[in-house]
Amino acid sequence: MFLEKGNTSDSSENTSVSSTEYQYYLVKKALRSGRKQSKCSFSISETILLEDHLYISPKKVSHILSEYGSLLFAKEEYCFFLALVLSFLISYLSVGPSWVSFVFGCALVFPVMVSVLLSRASLNLFAIDIDELAADCSSDVDQLHSTAVLIVSRNEPFSVARMTFDSAINLLYPEGKKEVIVVDNSDESYFDYIKWKNYVSSFELGGKNEVKGVTVRFIHRNGTEGFKPRNIDLAYQATNAKFIMYLDVDSTLAKDALIRIIPMFERDEKIGYVQMHTIPTNALGKSALAMVHSIRTYFLRRVNLYFSHSSHCLFYGHNAVWRRKTLDEIGECLEHRNGEVVVTEDLSMTFRAKINGYYGITTSTESGEWVPESLRQTEAMWLRWTVGTYQVFAMHFFANLKKFSYLELIGWLQHIGLYISYGLLPVFIICGLVFNSQILMWLAIITLFPEIINAVIGSSSLSLGGIRTKNKYSNCYYAFFLLGAFINWVQFIGIINFLTGKKQGWVPTGKSKEEVLPLAKSLLARLDIISFGLFCYVYSLYSLIFVSNGIVNNALVAFCGFYGLNYALSIFKFSRSAMQEETKDAVLNNNIESYTGFYRGNGKVL
Repeated sequence: MFLEKGNTSDSSENTSVSSTEYQYYLVKKALRSGRKQSKCSFSISETILLEDHLYISPKKVSHILSEYGSLLFAKEEYCFFLALVLSFLISYLSVGPSWVSFVFGCALVFPVMVSVLLSRASLNLFAIDIDELAADCSSDVDQLHSTAVLIVSRNEPFSVARMTFDSAINLLYPEGKKEVIVVDNSDESYFDYIKWKNYVSSFELGGKNEVKGVTVRFIHRNGTEGFKPRNIDLAYQATNAKFIMYLDVDSTLAKDALIRIIPMFERDEKIGYVQMHTIPTNALGKSALAMVHSIRTYFLRRVNLYFSHSSHCLFYGHNAVWRRKTLDEIGECLEHRNGEVVVTEDLSMTFRAKINGYYGITTSTESGEWVPESLRQTEAMWLRWTVGTYQVFAMHFFANLKKFSYLELIGWLQHIGLYISYGLLPVFIICGLVFNSQILMWLAIITLFPEIINAVIGSSSLSLGGIRTKNKYSNCYYAFFLLGAFINWVQFIGIINFLTGKKQGWVPTGKSKEEVLPLAKSLLARLDIISFGLFCYVYSLYSLIFVSNGIVNNALVAFCGFYGLNYALSIFKFSRSAMQEETKDAVLNNNIESYTGFYRGNGKVL
């Protein structure tokens, strides 16, 4: 039989469910049912038996409560209230008792305080064995319904596209129940288009690589209208499968991913999607940004995973499975706002699923993704994320507040609060220095608390393939302070672009070997950030020498000047960063199998 049998629980406990992740889900459901809020293990056990006809022993419940208590008993509501109080207090002390303090507190201080107080997620990331919650394999073929794996592409290097396609075609699944559909809108003149088309077509019915029981289709469309969302809609219309898996070109999966995920939908008909945990699998690329960007993205995904258990679950746009019924109800992926394509279809689908009565869950089952290896690619990705986030919140979130639970509301406020506070960080720094405003300088420092926490945790907890301690510390600094400063600047530009109505467009993340620009040319292209950073640094020196106002003020000025300098340093460090490997060489090891244990284990397993 092709299906691996899941681990069985201790029979002495008379439990009929084998997965720790499944048991965690049932305990969480019992706690939040509104009828059984007691932490008593026996009460929870009886509730699960009554409601789900499954028995989990009190001993196992006690283990779950002790191991995952910080996930099960979320404190976001207290953070929200405290942030509100602190915001008005800070506003009152800085601008006085007037309507100005109210506006100042809501528009400026509150998002920062929410972000900081909820950054405790970082502290819990490595204290909890979240990996234990990965779904087990199922041995029940009846639970494995028809599933279509959708891959959308445009002008992608053949080697990377093939890597993702092969990962999809090799997924274990019963014969006749799996489809792989590629929708491509590459320019027909693109040098790898024909090779990509012919390779996928060779797996179609009658092709030389046909796989028995697996349906494969290649669909091509001309033009870029509707960008990626339009491709997704076309792929969706080409199948009647009960479940839909979305992959990006650069995604890789373990062979048993589908047989772990699909049975999860059987627990609750209101589960709209299951998001897999993704980790960067090109950290060892030769680009100066490869390791640095991978560290930062690894933490970003871990934070998303944490909050998916405690409040809200974000769909990443890839490496996830959706229920077709949910997709039918939320409508087409392609949306427009003010005549412009909404460029974060993943966030929009997340909100629309909730609005229609569905919710998402995550699994710690790992999958792979690539991160950008140049500043140009990083800028394009974060501009799209920033503008798209504001688009979707404006369209769906504020108009449907009643559809979200209070924990979800707080979680999503934290999400948008991060974009606001980090996007305004350059304003906090430069205005705080120029006007010698302690409140603005304090906001800059407070906003950076999560980055400081992440840098400390990363330096002490990550293994990164066993690299030297000195290199690990420097890479964590680069990830959370230099790259972080650059991303803050991009988020600042994104706010401006959204408010001014500048069209965002869509630039797919490149995955080909890039030209390394001359130093002078690469620096000139980023002269705005360099000028900003150097100005803040020089002005802080001027203030320390000529505008001395005591120890606290000097410390604030010094910190803001130093972090301002990081903006300039990010360009000097990464301006010439580019993918330097040939694509066909890069794909050999940049997959999920090669990165098992890389971030927190004994190193890279080849």
